[in-house]
Amino acid sequence: MKLKELRKLNGVTQKNVSSYLNIYQGNYSQIENGKRSLLASQVRPLAKVLNVTETEILNCLEEK
Repeated sequence: MKLKELRKLNGVTQKNVSSYLNIYQGNYSQIENGKRSLLASQVRPLAKVLNVTETEILNCLEEK
């Protein structure tokens, strides 16, 4: 499953996620689209806001 799918399943917007991660919405969009890397320090907060495990986030990032 991709990050975008996880986000949508949880009813969270890119704006919500980017605010939680304290980054611009455009930067988060690039992370979802594989054009920008997620920082290691952002994995845990992203997992929390999407209500999934850190492992699920890392698995999403491996899927290209």
